[in-house]
Amino acid sequence: GVVRQAQGLCGELTWLISRSRVDLIFAVHCVARFCLKAPQVALDVGNGILKYLNATQDLAIIYKPQVEPFGGNAEIVQDRNLEALEVQVDASHAPLGGRSQHAVVIFYRGAPIAWDCGRQSITALSSAESEIIGGTHGMQLGECVLPVLSEMVGVDPELVMLTDNAAAVQIIQGDACAWKSRHLRMRAQAMRERVLSGAWKIFHLEGRFNSSDVGTKPLGGARLRELLPLLSLEWVSGGLA
Repeated sequence: GVVRQAQGLCGELTWLISRSRVDLIFAVHCVARFCLKAPQVALDVGNGILKYLNATQDLAIIYKPQVEPFGGNAEIVQDRNLEALEVQVDASHAPLGGRSQHAVVIFYRGAPIAWDCGRQSITALSSAESEIIGGTHGMQLGECVLPVLSEMVGVDPELVMLTDNAAAVQIIQGDACAWKSRHLRMRAQAMRERVLSGAWKIFHLEGRFNSSDVGTKPLGGARLRELLPLLSLEWVSGGLA
């Protein structure tokens, strides 16, 4: 019935986003959430995604031979370089009044090589806490990708995390904070240990340059068009290979 149709469409879209269409991770995540609870809604959303795909057949991730400067105005402290595994994380705090949504996009040499998004497993009490939970997931995903990448390229890339929440950066770096933020310091302990040991670096990234925003909430056309070049998604002639 409708459930089987919704599940079939969800499986096809999941296969697609796992390989190329990072711009659709939030939409497909919504289809997966509603497959059993509201299969007709899942089908409607899925059919909308198919229409979008039909209109963007020439959109593809471009892997370039050299790394371009990040942005145009030194948006981060450390320049993007050939030897960094760059983990961009973002979270939307309780967008529907419940659990927050986070997303992770991992870059190597300026192009995305892994991405993920999902609802958080616990309820965050603040935007900083939701960012820290998302950052923990990002670090875990980055450390899973690192061994495979290291074996492929023959070197161990530097691990760099970028987030647009300044409070989360301060807490993870171990900076002093108020007593009421103690629970956040506890939650960020694993990440702070990695940063203080030198295994990871973490920097603040202005929100408009954070490409992982693509997986945290529904986006309007203007914002999506801003994110496409940050995700190395470009228009190519002849469609997708």
